[in-house]
Amino acid sequence: MPVDAQSLNLPRMDADAFMRWYDEQADGPRYELLDGQVFQPERESVLHARVKMRVAEALRQQIVARGLRGEAMGDGMCVRVDAHSVFIPDAWLRCGLPLPGLAVLVEDPLIVVEIVAFAAQPVDALAKLAHYFNSPAVAHYLIVLATHECAIHHRRLADGQIVTRVLRAGVIRFDPPGVELDLAEVWGEG
Repeated sequence: MPVDAQSLNLPRMDADAFMRWYDEQADGPRYELLDGQVFQPERESVLHARVKMRVAEALRQQIVARGLRGEAMGDGMCVRVDAHSVFIPDAWLRCGLPLPGLAVLVEDPLIVVEIVAFAAQPVDALAKLAHYFNSPAVAHYLIVLATHECAIHHRRLADGQIVTRVLRAGVIRFDPPGVELDLAEVWGEG
């Protein structure tokens, strides 16, 4: 379990049981599931929220600018990554027809993004690294270290290999689906 999360004393559960339980929590705090254990992620800072908003908006604008069928959003939606883990990424992008309006689960994100602003959160992001790539849909996992203005882009190649780039400036290209993220926009310089 991530070190910055508040553990709940609930029995271990699989992703399906978690989603049923989560649906019953109506308008309460956010929860995630890691290896069958439910936890409540740490609260967000203003910096975290600003960077999250910028990333989601930049990805959304790329979909529009490139004429792609898809959607990009900030957090709030669950992503099932395997049978015992469900996360709520800070931003995501998927291609295809829009999800139904009342959907709470994204099954096929191409890009998932976690924003790190507090000291303990890098462990969170790293604990999720292998799990996100358990989902065959995920082609890119971006960790944004907001306080250090640094982005770590993990990309799955066609052969399944994961390659990693660390960037402080410039443009990150996500192929597929052929969109870009300018880090100057993320840092609030654009």
